[in-house]
Amino acid sequence: SSRRSTRPVAERPPAARHERMLHAARLFRAFAVVSSPHARPTRRRPTALARWAPFGSSSRIPRVSASMSTAAEDDPALTARKKTTRAEVKAALKALTQEEMASQSAAIATHLLAQLSCFDPDAARNRSATDRPLRLGLYVHCARLREVDTSALLVAALALPRAEVYVPVVDMPDPAAARAPPSMRFLQITSLEADLEPKTMGILEPTESLPDGAPRPNLETHATDGPLDVLLMPGLAFERTGARLGRGGGFYDAFLERYKRKCEDAGWQTPPAVALAFDAQILEEGKVPVGSSDRNVDALVTARHGVLVCTPAGARAAKPGK
Repeated sequence: SSRRSTRPVAERPPAARHERMLHAARLFRAFAVVSSPHARPTRRRPTALARWAPFGSSSRIPRVSASMSTAAEDDPALTARKKTTRAEVKAALKALTQEEMASQSAAIATHLLAQLSCFDPDAARNRSATDRPLRLGLYVHCARLREVDTSALLVAALALPRAEVYVPVVDMPDPAAARAPPSMRFLQITSLEADLEPKTMGILEPTESLPDGAPRPNLETHATDGPLDVLLMPGLAFERTGARLGRGGGFYDAFLERYKRKCEDAGWQTPPAVALAFDAQILEEGKVPVGSSDRNVDALVTARHGVLVCTPAGARAAKPGK
């Protein structure tokens, strides 16, 4: 009688840490979409595409106009160039499919987890009890604005030992107030499920209070022994030089300028600002119109190019040799 031949089954090597973080983030997104009180009832299991849905959604998104910026542009030609550039980049983003945005977002997260020193688990574990905590500033993406998904990065940041994670709350100005300055606060969170709720523009933002009723720690007013180690931020259009064009609200420009002054007053090193961008958002040098109130970033991260260092501060954010 003949024996049935058996083929040895190759053992799969354990997944790298950043792959495990991406998997955990996908599971969290599926949970958030299905369990959210804002989600549409469905009997179907979430598809791979649904796992990349926004944390929270809103049918109404307030329009952000250039007049809300920190300082109104005095140059009509510059204002016109900004308007044209924003329209062109928004059209390019609108042309991206959900699958393309999901793929690029996953690649960007992989680059960051592998190349940014703040996500190095060995360095985090080696921080002694006397060292100050690692402080990370991140944003919760808005899928309706077609921002790079930060789900995996938030999961990874909250899993780091001795780390403080801060995410923004946008305070929309009163439309009746003339030249109301843009306001954005970074509040500390420890849990994606418990500490966030849908607010401005349908984005999940931190609740104002902790479970015990105490105010949630504010990065700029809460007493700390050091600054952010890195700030991950969105934008609309970028150059490899670090030039950044936002959506016109001036929220990040105002925060960066304000926090820079705070760091200078305290004798701290200003944290590197690292922008996350789809490939369509990277323009040729000289194509991004910027004014005196527009703040550059120190590094860019894209799916195609990985971490692009723009300044010496950006080099500090990357692991040595990256």
